[in-house]
Amino acid sequence: NGPSPGLGQPHRGFRRMGRFGDALSAMQNNLNNALIQKAVAATVIGGAVGWFLWRDRDCAGQKRMSEEDFDDAVDLAADAFVDSPAYGWFGGESAWRKEQLKWLFSINFRQNNGDGCRLFRDEQGKAVCFFMLQRPPSMLSGLSSKWLLVLYFLPRYGLEAFGRVAKLAARLDELKHTALASAGVSEASCLTLERMVVHPSQQGKGLGRKHLGSALAAEAHHLPVFLTTQEERNTNFYSKLGFKVMSTQHVDGLGQNWVMLRLPPS
Repeated sequence: NGPSPGLGQPHRGFRRMGRFGDALSAMQNNLNNALIQKAVAATVIGGAVGWFLWRDRDCAGQKRMSEEDFDDAVDLAADAFVDSPAYGWFGGESAWRKEQLKWLFSINFRQNNGDGCRLFRDEQGKAVCFFMLQRPPSMLSGLSSKWLLVLYFLPRYGLEAFGRVAKLAARLDELKHTALASAGVSEASCLTLERMVVHPSQQGKGLGRKHLGSALAAEAHHLPVFLTTQEERNTNFYSKLGFKVMSTQHVDGLGQNWVMLRLPPS
């Protein structure tokens, strides 16, 4: 009768089934690879389209920053936030973290160039103050922003880091929705203040209060303005400009977080 088929010598029928299974497995792998390639292509194309739609959106006549202003704003913000709890999730040494912030801010500022970006210089031409007072995002701009986050952040830092940041962003969005709802404010009519920085050499001189106060008076005289900060000392500065603390909560990966809102003067 011959030897019985062993584990290393499958029966003829099983060999046929094995070849059929291998063929199915190869087809499945090819299909998976094709799907992955299509997903990557869709991400790249969607991000590119989103970029141009975002770049060319109507910014209500606001002036775009020049390349020099753009570079100086990135450097100023990276220096200011390198030790901030808001970006502690980057980890690493200070010099490495600063380079990551410059990369992150260069993308963020280019996305929003012309949409509330403000850079101020002293008499010698040195950049001393920067902030973004942003309008409510449309559905299109919001989707474009998410596409760009995937397009840039995911390949650079990987899926795990991307997941942490996405979770953190979702938590901050939740805090914003709660704060605005408790104040009876529609998110569609609320401005957002981000990246408020003043050069250390100019802090305590009223420079930030002067420039931000002027922008609030000109652009937010009839609109509420929302912000978050991870440093308690900042709440005193914003309070002098009409902001009130809506909530104080610990956020995983961020630490203590103060949610503030400025309602239009009555």
